[in-house]
Amino acid sequence: MLKLSFTTMATPNLTGIEAIQIARKLGYQGVDIRLSDCSCELTVDSSSKEIALLRYAFEAEGILLPSLLCYNEIPSDDVFSWQKM
Repeated sequence: MLKLSFTTMATPNLTGIEAIQIARKLGYQGVDIRLSDCSCELTVDSSSKEIALLRYAFEAEGILLPSLLCYNEIPSDDVFSWQKM
């Protein structure tokens, strides 16, 4: 069965929770969220509470998390930066 999702890159001015709620209203089945240090839903320093709130929003809206898009520092060949991600 085909399922439709969108990435939060398409909704940069929304929080992850807002994107999840809009996805449900528009009939999408999933939202791909981002992990990065710039303009995203999660960072490597996100608290357990922040992660739990986002997870709860997915569950409450019946939306899937098809992928977590992880972005390293751009541009960077720093090995530590890649290990951190």
